[in-house]
Amino acid sequence: TLRNGKQKLDRTSIAYLPQLEKVTSSLTAFEIVLLGLTKNLTWNVSDEQLEKVSKIIHELKLDDLSDQPVRSLSGGQKQLVFLAQAFVSEPKLLLLDEPTSALDIRHQLVVMETVAEYCQSKNAIALYVVHDLMLASRFSDSVLFLNNGTMHAFDHPESVLNSQTIDPIYNIESLIEKNSRGLTTLTPLKPL
Repeated sequence: TLRNGKQKLDRTSIAYLPQLEKVTSSLTAFEIVLLGLTKNLTWNVSDEQLEKVSKIIHELKLDDLSDQPVRSLSGGQKQLVFLAQAFVSEPKLLLLDEPTSALDIRHQLVVMETVAEYCQSKNAIALYVVHDLMLASRFSDSVLFLNNGTMHAFDHPESVLNSQTIDPIYNIESLIEKNSRGLTTLTPLKPL
């Protein structure tokens, strides 16, 4: 703990999930999740480590995939396995690069809800890069817009998801509204 009462994170408190690329590994989903404990993993895997892996696999409803090679899984299943790998060490900070890229709508929601539930249950923080503004508005407490490498806007989603912020960044004319469920919708009208 620092003098000002804020907590300092060490490297073991941070997990990074890169953008999902082609996965060719013949390791099973269980083995991939086990690798999330590499900070503490030795040649002899303890019963406690195996139990942690089994528990997170069960929590993410991946039991049926546990013995399957990760390369044989769908994109959404792979992403959930890699989330389990990130979660197994119980990090306080998750860094996620495009966690929903190449996923169908259902799996996008499953992944984002899984991250939100993890953060709430573990009092953790997720920082993620997404290009889908609707996912950002739905699952973020704050949104940061970058434009040419500099900060353009940073605030609560309802404060920055507007035409004045979005149109100059994307060089479009847009219509941004709240739907009947209170979710933000963006309709690109035309390029500027």
